[in-house]
Amino acid sequence: MQSKPVDELEPLFKLIEMVSPNGLLSRQPGQLNVQPTRAAAPKFNIKRNVPNMPSELLPTFKYHLDPLATGSIVSSSNECVVCGRERGYIYCGPVYAEEDYDSCICPWCIADGSAHDKLGVTFHDDASVPGGSFPDVSDVSPEVVSEVCQRTPGFGGWQQEQWFTCCDDAGVFLGQAGRKELKSKWPEAIPKLRESTGLKGDAWQELLKALDRDHGPTAYVFRCRHCQAFGAYQDTN
Repeated sequence: MQSKPVDELEPLFKLIEMVSPNGLLSRQPGQLNVQPTRAAAPKFNIKRNVPNMPSELLPTFKYHLDPLATGSIVSSSNECVVCGRERGYIYCGPVYAEEDYDSCICPWCIADGSAHDKLGVTFHDDASVPGGSFPDVSDVSPEVVSEVCQRTPGFGGWQQEQWFTCCDDAGVFLGQAGRKELKSKWPEAIPKLRESTGLKGDAWQELLKALDRDHGPTAYVFRCRHCQAFGAYQDTN
């Protein structure tokens, strides 16, 4: 096919520029250049739900994959007690502190450690990070414990939360699950969950059948950052 002169492609260049806001394509007069760019942020990281607020990227958390999906972070116009800003999202998970800090700490102040530094709060019980209910887990360094407890959104459970560890590191929290979520999203975690309960036969089948994400008993699913092994435990109200 015969190529067209550059000036005949001018309308096409303008159209490309209109539909390519992320900088994937750029050009100098008379030429079209493809430029490398960072991948677009996941949709769940973009603030869209609070009227009259500019979009702002949520911080990412090494040990909590998607705190919006797990319900630990929600859209909100609440002012953060740490930075004094209304940033469109607020943390609503557990807070370990002498005072009540319910739904008043923003994700950014968790991520940079300023919430812990200013208020002395943590978001997970450090005594439960090196293993808790999990069999054959590895202890982790104080630095890892600090990041999980001081700079990572926690998650709500019916009883004392536990944090899976593996390969000398904390695992990534994937989410709460009932039987439906386990079978559809994390079937590899089911044997690990059974192992953590110590149940067998009919007793195990009854528990598996009863698992419910929202009403309990509920499973909590993790994955190792290194070997990709799953970890899971369950509790109930």
